Amino acid sequence: MNNYFSHDSNARNDVKLIQVRMSKLGASGYGIYWMIIERLREEPNYTSIKDYNAIAFDLRVDTSDVKSVIEDFGLFVFTDDGKYFYSESLNNRMAIKDAKQSKLSEAGKKGAKKRWGNAKDSHPIATPSKNDGKKRKVKVSKEKVNKENISKDDAVVTNTSSNNRDSGLNETKKPHQQLF
Repeated sequence: MNNYFSHDSNARNDVKLIQVRMSKLGASGYGIYWMIIERLREEPNYTSIKDYNAIAFDLRVDTSDVKSVIEDFGLFVFTDDGKYFYSESLNNRMAIKDAKQSKLSEAGKKGAKKRWGNAKDSHPIATPSKNDGKKRKVKVSKEKVNKENISKDDAVVTNTSSNNRDSGLNETKKPHQQLF
């Protein structure tokens, strides 16, 4: 499943992103910004280590461009030790998503406990088959079944010439069919 995060459809008009677009970076700076945001979204705490070389390698852009987008426009915040950075905007959006996801998870657990917690009221969705799966089903040929189902009163006439037998033209006829 793809990771999702919401963002404003007019983010390009944000004052800080306009500054990025007006800089020497132009639209590529805007693209670098969103790729960094996507990287942050994939991180467990939505923070990234401040390793511009690794980020630039991942994004296939110049290291100085990555450093400029992260440091020059006020788009990102650094941790107190300066080793990591994050986006407050992304963190706010992800907090809303994470709260919804947590609420849904708790509701699901509560429903499952209610459904399965009381043994006398529980009804399994599926029950195990009585066949243990180890028994082999034997296929009975149609020819054998047909011969067994024909009573003795119905005289069976079979053309047994070796030519017909080899060519698959053996025919079984009942007495009333012999007339024709």
